[in-house]
Amino acid sequence: VVENGKEAIRKLTSSPFDVVLMDIQMPIMGGIEATKIIRNQLKSEIPIIALTANAIKGDKDKYLNAGMNDYVSKPFEPVELFNCI
Repeated sequence: VVENGKEAIRKLTSSPFDVVLMDIQMPIMGGIEATKIIRNQLKSEIPIIALTANAIKGDKDKYLNAGMNDYVSKPFEPVELFNCI
């Protein structure tokens, strides 16, 4: 668990992970910006799932275009996240 996107990037460069559960709205650096860095600068193909309270039409496309693999809107049921993973 990290506090912001900048910390997520730092963590990914120092430890192996199987999946990233990326919050969209975080202080310092949000999830979309962090995902773009993970994809474009780190060249990582790690699965990234957006977790967000934003469920407005078009948001899913925005997250997928940023490089995320899928998204789950909050609040969510644990089985929904499990099925996504």
